[in-house]
Amino acid sequence: MNIYNKYVRAHTDEILENKKKDPETIEELDRQLQYMEKSIGILKTSTSQNQMKTRMNINKRRQENNYLIADLEHVRASKKSAQKELEHKTLTLQKLKLEKQKL
Repeated sequence: MNIYNKYVRAHTDEILENKKKDPETIEELDRQLQYMEKSIGILKTSTSQNQMKTRMNINKRRQENNYLIADLEHVRASKKSAQKELEHKTLTLQKLKLEKQKL
């Protein structure tokens, strides 16, 4: 409808005069105008649907990333704990070997 208001409404006298001269052309232009307005409406709805899907996809990925980050932090803490335990057991083993050698 904006197209009509912008380009056609300003030339209504000319259009009415041309309509008397060539009504088939005007009818064709009206059909094209209706088609274009319908196409614009379809494009608007499909664009909004695509935007919604994109937002949902972004939110899903953000949630997955948050989960992965939390999981990674847990794994790092477990690794650090395991390394400390390994160091402790290695030291204990070395002490036992030294005690055994002394005997």
